[in-house]
Formats: sequence, structure tokens, C-alpha cells
Amino acid sequence: MQTVIPVLKQTELFSGLESEALQKIARITISEQYEAGNIVFLEGDELRGFYVLAEGRAKGYRNSPTGKQQIIKILEPGDVVAEAVIFAGEGYPVSLEVTEPSRLLFIPRNEFIDLLHEEPDFAVRMLGELTRRLRFLVGLVEDLSLKEVSSRLAKYLLDRAVSKHEQLQDEMEITLAAPHHELAAALGTTPETLSRNLKKLEEKKIIEKKNKTITLKNIPRLQQLSAGKTGS
Repeated sequence: MQTVIPVLKQTELFSGLESEALQKIARITISEQYEAGNIVFLEGDELRGFYVLAEGRAKGYRNSPTGKQQIIKILEPGDVVAEAVIFAGEGYPVSLEVTEPSRLLFIPRNEFIDLLHEEPDFAVRMLGELTRRLRFLVGLVEDLSLKEVSSRLAKYLLDRAVSKHEQLQDEMEITLAAPHHELAAALGTTPETLSRNLKKLEEKKIIEKKNKTITLKNIPRLQQLSAGKTGS
């Protein structure tokens, strides 16, 4: 239990809970180890519960009828997946694949719903998380359908910066969360197009790239690009 609680506390979903509530959740939580390439669940599988990524990396994705994979989210330690649909009683809305050796915390659906009856304040927090997730999905659809790759890339870089530093600064250093092919899939483009767009940002001195580390040199310009203002 002691190794579980620190992981739960670093998630947005559980971070504000009191120690007693965290201990109750920890008691029903199961720690599971996965190797790279393991499928945790597939889209449409019976929803038995949700997961917290404790260590490693994973991706949530959906496949189109033509077999094209759209990555919905690249998960890093502290990220939660499938929590927003535990009340629906339907199948998992995405597939989850582990992309490097990982440890996930599994929280069973039925036991967790029982806890919500004991902790009404936490139930209200869950409603807030559902709203946040809905906004994320609406934004994802908008980005993929309406914005150019350069705008989607700029937004991704800014989001990474905010997630690491909480607020934007004059110059910021971030690390890419995934290999090029996975990041490209998450942004709805190809690795070649992603590389070209990163190179353009470098040439314009908006960013400075070294392997997976990127220094954001011109935050205002990235914000313009993120908003769809792609002119030079």
C-alpha cells in the first residue's frame, strides 16, 4: 500500500484527497507489471476498472475501419486512463498498449463505485474530472480537424511546457514524451511531416532541438502558431 499511495497522490484525480481516502483507494488497488508491446485492454473489451500509470510509458489509441491508428493520448507516470467511463458500464473506449516496461495500478470498477458512496466529496471531484476529459476530447477533435500540423505541434510543445513548469516562462526546456512515430500519430500526421515542421521551427529560431530535448526560444510565436496564426 505504501508504494501505491505516492503514485495516487501525483495524479490530478487523487491529488487533493485526504490520507484516509487515499488509503481506502490503495486497499483496492492492484499493482501490475507489463512488458513493452503488451496490450492492457482493447477497445470494446468489458470495462472492469481503470488504470494509473505508475512507471514507464503507454499509449491509448483507436483504430479506424481502414486500420489507421490514431493515438488519443501518450501516457506518462501519473496519468490515468478510462476513469471517465467507469459509470457507463460499457466497453473501454480506446485500446491501451504499453510501449516500454511499465507498472500500472488497476482500480476495480465495482469496488471503486462503492467507495464513492462513502466519499461524496470525491464523487463531486469525479464529475469535475469527467468535464475536464470531455473538454480535452472536444479540443482534440477540433485540433485534428481544423488546425494545420504546425499549429498542433506548437500546442503540443506549449502543453508539455506547462505540464512540466506549471506556467510559461521566457525560455523553457522540455523533453518529448514519445518517439517520432508515436508523437506523429498523436498529432495526426506522419513522422516525415513532423520532422519537417520541427526543422522549420528550428530554422526560424523558435525552438532549439537536441535529440529528445527541445528548448522553446520564442514562446509568443509558439502561442501564435498554436492559435492558428501560421504567417511568418
